[in-house]
Amino acid sequence: PNPMTGISTPLLSVTFSICCLFSRTRTDACHATTRQLLPVKRRIGRNKEVRVYSMKQTCQLTGLTYETLKYYCNEGLIPGVTRDAHNHRVFDDDAIAWLRGIGCLRRCGLSIAEMRHYVDLCLAGDATIPERQRILASRRAALVAQLAEVQESIAYIDAKQRYYEGVLAGENPTPPD
Repeated sequence: PNPMTGISTPLLSVTFSICCLFSRTRTDACHATTRQLLPVKRRIGRNKEVRVYSMKQTCQLTGLTYETLKYYCNEGLIPGVTRDAHNHRVFDDDAIAWLRGIGCLRRCGLSIAEMRHYVDLCLAGDATIPERQRILASRRAALVAQLAEVQESIAYIDAKQRYYEGVLAGENPTPPD
């Protein structure tokens, strides 16, 4: 299981896709891009092969810019990033899953410092799950409040549009409140 989420890697993309509903198009594009990329397979041990991706491939998979990916690496937000024989960063599937999780946390409004704290908690193990739950519950509550504000704004715009349509149609509509 991945320490960031506590679930196995195959379920991570599904979990983060559900988590990141606001970026559904980007997530779908990442999955489509995944099929087009040809990762390098690196043999670890006797029988285990791990797919590794270059910085460019990782950017394509995650939708991050090169600069953002490099910044996240330098900030220690992606544990276990290794370098190849040419000293270039390479990312495996676990690192890709971490990046998708970090991207979700960023889109949810966490600062770099808050994300670093969350990553540190994940790396500390299961004893930190209650604190991670509190962080996520707090962020979820803030997102729900934001969503209510956005829905209210959309309702206002819809009412104004109906009013303008009535005016343009020659009617005498009552202006919205």
